[in-house]
Amino acid sequence: MSDSIWIAVFAFAGAALVYAQVVYPAAMALVGRRVRKRGQAPSVSGPCASLTTAAGSQSALAVRKRGQAPSVLGPCASLTTTAGSQSPFSNGEPATCPSVSLIIPAHNEETTIASKLENALAIDYPAERLEIIVASDGSSDRTVEIAESVSRLAERVDYIGPHIRVLDFPDRRGKTAVLNDAAREAAGEVLCLCDANVMFRPDALRRLAARLEDPAIGAVSGDVRLASSESEFAEGEAAYYRLERSVQLGESRIGSMMGVDGGMYVVRRELFRPLPDDTIVDDFVLSMRVIRQGRRVVYEPSAVATENGTPKARQEFRRRVRLSAGAMQVLKRGEWPPLSRPVEFAQFVSHKVLRWAGPVWLLALVVSSAALWQAGWVFRIAACGQAAFYALAAAAAASRRLRETRAGGIAFYFTLSHIGMAVGLLRGLFNLQPVTWRRTERGAEGSGTSAAYSEGACRPVVQPLRGRHVVGPNVTGGTLARTPGCDVEPLRGKD
Repeated sequence: MSDSIWIAVFAFAGAALVYAQVVYPAAMALVGRRVRKRGQAPSVSGPCASLTTAAGSQSALAVRKRGQAPSVLGPCASLTTTAGSQSPFSNGEPATCPSVSLIIPAHNEETTIASKLENALAIDYPAERLEIIVASDGSSDRTVEIAESVSRLAERVDYIGPHIRVLDFPDRRGKTAVLNDAAREAAGEVLCLCDANVMFRPDALRRLAARLEDPAIGAVSGDVRLASSESEFAEGEAAYYRLERSVQLGESRIGSMMGVDGGMYVVRRELFRPLPDDTIVDDFVLSMRVIRQGRRVVYEPSAVATENGTPKARQEFRRRVRLSAGAMQVLKRGEWPPLSRPVEFAQFVSHKVLRWAGPVWLLALVVSSAALWQAGWVFRIAACGQAAFYALAAAAAASRRLRETRAGGIAFYFTLSHIGMAVGLLRGLFNLQPVTWRRTERGAEGSGTSAAYSEGACRPVVQPLRGRHVVGPNVTGGTLARTPGCDVEPLRGKD
């Protein structure tokens, strides 16, 4: 092959890689920073503003404990909407918080489901406008037993809160099939879809629902933050998510973010369409379908939740393989923004297609740099730079201490991710990726809580946490503890 062809390959691959990894993210981050400077994030006021918004403020649990159901006239009525627009939920009457169905798909989540339900019960949202649905996908552990215990306890004690429904699907069919069935059972005007290990801040749901006051918005994603310090590649993972959030904020300003965070997002019920049961990346496909129906998908940075990151590189590799197989499935099925929405289509190509093709660009750069070694010093420098980068990644794979540095962590995470992407694209191309997911172990947080529920003889109670905001599995305004003497006592919020 002639040098001119190799130069063209080198230039095209390099330009695509730099644009996807540097230019586009930098441009979106700049747009996002301008949004923050202008203070365009929604503010919360109105009757619901007296509920939990920060450590030490009044708790929704405390209000409900006294039998005072929170007012339905909440933050959704008081946030600024598009000029002249009417709330899609109001029908000419004063706007209210829309009814929400919080759907928690779960497979063998016995170590986290009690903490998740405790967190959900403490969400600062009108209780009569919120239902909680646990949808078990063929769980073989105590997930269903524990969820039903929490539901019965909430009904027995002196507590006015959201109703918990447990849907026990005995056959394991995959997350998408469970979501489809749970959505059919849901009664809310808005569906809030989340993972069992993601813990909401008390005001997160209100902030997500508030953005739906704009009729042009069909889905809203929040800021799911990694709270684990046990990850083998925390530096690289943290850098990636910081970059991704800044891109999503900028995208939301000019069009739509390219895919919600499946850990926590809301979507209008009328925009939810059942997905094929073999869909691998349900959250992304759902986002694209919202855009194809003429609505926007936006990122709300003030709606915060936490989850533990994947602690092991092998688990992150499997996750990358799965996501990339889902990306190939998206491309094969044509699940992308239509040309009639040119901004979103350009964002899809810039943020997703060019990045999904990252392994191709990297391989093309390695091969073309080697082929052009004698063609000039530019190509020799490029070849040596790539060799040094991958050597650093290999050294970081062998040394946890090096992985914990910024340079080593980024090189390791970048290389791991792209190898996983390459494998996933091939698996997706040949339909080799199973639709059922393999649960990621995320530490032991919450296991004591779940064990207390599942022992049967004793039941836990909620006790107050005073003076501090908890970050982690118990971001709830209260925490579970064993009942003295194994007596069932009422749920209590903050004093």
